[in-house]
Amino acid sequence: GYYVFLLDGFDEVKNEISRQVTNQIFTLSEKYPNNHYIVTSRPLEEFMGWNRFEEVHSMSLSKEQALSLIKKIEYEPKIKGEFYKVLEKDLYDKYETFASNPLLLTIMLLTFENRASVPSNLNDFFEQAFTTLFHRHDATKGGYKRDIKSNLGYEDFRTVFSYFCFKSFFNFDYMFSENEVLKYIGQARKKEIIKTNFNSMDFLKDLINSVCMLIPEGLDYRFSHRLFQEYFAALYTMQLDDSSQKCFLKSWMQSFSYGMSNNYLDILYELQPSRYIKNILAPAIRELHELYNKHNQS
Repeated sequence: GYYVFLLDGFDEVKNEISRQVTNQIFTLSEKYPNNHYIVTSRPLEEFMGWNRFEEVHSMSLSKEQALSLIKKIEYEPKIKGEFYKVLEKDLYDKYETFASNPLLLTIMLLTFENRASVPSNLNDFFEQAFTTLFHRHDATKGGYKRDIKSNLGYEDFRTVFSYFCFKSFFNFDYMFSENEVLKYIGQARKKEIIKTNFNSMDFLKDLINSVCMLIPEGLDYRFSHRLFQEYFAALYTMQLDDSSQKCFLKSWMQSFSYGMSNNYLDILYELQPSRYIKNILAPAIRELHELYNKHNQS
C-alpha cells in the first residue's frame, strides 16, 4: 500500500505484445491490490475489459497550466522559450481550443519549431498539425516510431482521410459508430481514390492511435477537433472540377442551409479564392440579379 505505479503510454506498446503487457498489469495489480496503478493512454478498445480500473479524462488546460506544461516539456530550450513567450502574450487566447488540449498544445510547439511561429492562417496550421502528427509527433520520444498499420504513405493517407471528412461532413456526421466509420473508409476504397490497396480496420486504427484524428467516446468515435473535419472536407472539395463544384455546392446550400458551416466556407475560400468566387459567389449573384429583374417586371 505504499506505492503508486505510473505506467505511461500504453498505446505505444506494440500490437503483438499488448495482450501480454495487459495480463502483466492485471497480475501485478491483483497480487498487490493495496497499491495504486495509473495507466495513461490514448483511448483504446482494449480497455473495455479493464473492469477493475476506473476511466478518467483530463480536463482542459488553463492558460497557467498550458504555460506550466511547456516549461516541463523536455525540448530545445531556445525554441521552447520563444514559444512560451508567444503563448503567454496572445497565442493561448487566440487558439484556446487548441492550446487547452495537451496533445494539440504539443503539436503547436512542434509546428512552431518549423517556422519559429504558429501560422496565423488556420489552413496552414491544420496542414502543419496533420503533417506533424503523421511524421514527427513521436520523434520527441527517444527514437520511438508509432506503427502505421495501413502501410500508407503520407499523401495516400491524407487523400483517403480527406475523402472520409468530405463524405461525413456533408452527411452531417460528427459522431460515428465503428460500422459507420468503416462504411466511409470502404467507400473510399471502392472509389479507388488511391491506387494502393489497404485494410479499412487498419486505417481506422491509424486514425485513432497513430494520427489522433478520431477519439473513441464510449462505443462511438468523434473527431479530435471538428475543424480537422472541415479543413479536410474543403481540401477534398478542391479536387472537384468546376462543374462538379458548382452543382454540388449549390445543391448543398439550397437543401441544407440550416446546417451550413461558416468555417468550411471560410476555409474553402482561403484554399481557392478565385474558384470560390467563380463557382459560388458569381453564380449566386447572377441568380439574385435574375430574381430581382423578374420581380421588378412582375
